[in-house]
Amino acid sequence: MSEETIKHVHRLCPCDPCNVEGIQSWLEDMAADGLFLVEDGVFCGVFSFERRSPRKVSYRLDVAQKRKPRFFDSGDELTGEEWELYRSMGWEYLLQYGDFRVYRSTEPNAPELNTESETHAITIGLLKQKHRSALVSSILYTMTVMLLSGGVLRYPCREAATIGLLFTVCIYGLLLLVWTQCLLQFFRFRHYEKRLLHGDELNHHVNWKKTAPLHYLARALPFLLCVGIASGLLSALSRADNELSHEEYTGEIPFATIADVFPDSTITEDHNFLDYGTITGWSTAVSENYEWNESCYVTTADGEKYFCILRLSYHELAAQWLARGLERDYYIYDANRYHGKRFTDLPAPTLAVDSIRVYNNYGTLCVLMREGSKVAQATVTIDNHTNENQWQLWAQAMAEKLT
Repeated sequence: MSEETIKHVHRLCPCDPCNVEGIQSWLEDMAADGLFLVEDGVFCGVFSFERRSPRKVSYRLDVAQKRKPRFFDSGDELTGEEWELYRSMGWEYLLQYGDFRVYRSTEPNAPELNTESETHAITIGLLKQKHRSALVSSILYTMTVMLLSGGVLRYPCREAATIGLLFTVCIYGLLLLVWTQCLLQFFRFRHYEKRLLHGDELNHHVNWKKTAPLHYLARALPFLLCVGIASGLLSALSRADNELSHEEYTGEIPFATIADVFPDSTITEDHNFLDYGTITGWSTAVSENYEWNESCYVTTADGEKYFCILRLSYHELAAQWLARGLERDYYIYDANRYHGKRFTDLPAPTLAVDSIRVYNNYGTLCVLMREGSKVAQATVTIDNHTNENQWQLWAQAMAEKLT
């Protein structure tokens, strides 16, 4: 067949890069169908083949000394002596895929690349140790991020309620997928090592079609999970489109505002700050959420004057256990904020709610309240410059609103 008539086709490898038996069997079945692997013909798991007349060809994977970089050709190349040695044995070096070099032989009686099972077991054992170390490193890295970060890894209920359940599930799913792949690779190499130490050879005719659908799903999952994470973040960024002024909002307000604390008073809003005088509402799969920002002057019927600030996050969750988790996440987040500096728990009043916490967080008074599946976290200032801070008035009004 002339060079002009040779057709090139591309196929996604149906086996995990550590599935030595599956890849060898797949390549030999492709040759039996007239598709022959091209030298250096692999990129991101996609193999290139030349279409020729079908014939029986043997393929073998041998452990490389070092892993080839993912997107570059430089890597563990054969020396001239190694090249000649393998050619004298009837094997042609084609490419490196992951931790392995791929060889091809058209000679039916070509000797095996690894004639001693114990030596082969040693090289496979090194890969087992490598992937075990990768698993331990990924777990330690994740734990470190969880300890140092202030995001989804430490506060899952908070992120599920505010950003979305899909975002949270995809984050944890991506981590679980990485751990699972490292674990499966470790156990596969350990299985190969045990078989070789017992004097058994690797199987070159396994049914790779049986596991191909699972492999394709595993390859698609990272992309799908990243899409879920991106959609969750985009949804969170678009939350600003739901922001309305207090005058524009016409819906029911399910929490206590300053107007509920001083019902028969004159309230004058103070808009000296950018986002005061606004309400933002949005929904996720597990929660109805509101953010309320208020800064105002209050004049009561008997002439008392107050300056009030209320910044509140309010959530109605799908289940009480989620509410308990959200309350815990809010409290731990604030306690760890600024590395725990100037965080002080304060005595909380006895109110008809399931839970109430009061604390000073870096100079800001915070009230955290839960009743059933409802959670409110607020910074409250009610001050007339002569009396003590009367945030308890809002706490009482909020408790009555929740129950």
